Amino acid sequence: MTKIMSGSVLMRATHATHQVVAGEAILIHLNSGQYYSLNQTGTWLWEHLDGQTALEQWGTALAAACNIPEQVAEVTQDLIELAQGLANEGLVVAR
Repeated sequence: MTKIMSGSVLMRATHATHQVVAGEAILIHLNSGQYYSLNQTGTWLWEHLDGQTALEQWGTALAAACNIPEQVAEVTQDLIELAQGLANEGLVVAR
């Protein structure tokens, strides 16, 4: 199992697809048929995973977008926990 950290750079797994409905992403693991639902924050991260940017950079960007730059550490930690869950399910991979 991959340990996700603030410096982790992630990309969507090739066997994962998604559709955004009412601002929230529905993810489908194509190999297992399992589906997952992400809230708006999770959807924001999913849509930004580019395989080039570390989670700590996404945490800074999301905190700025939400106008809470003083909470960047908390936002980054939330993204790390979310990303760890996605990695555990095989929906994202670390580069």
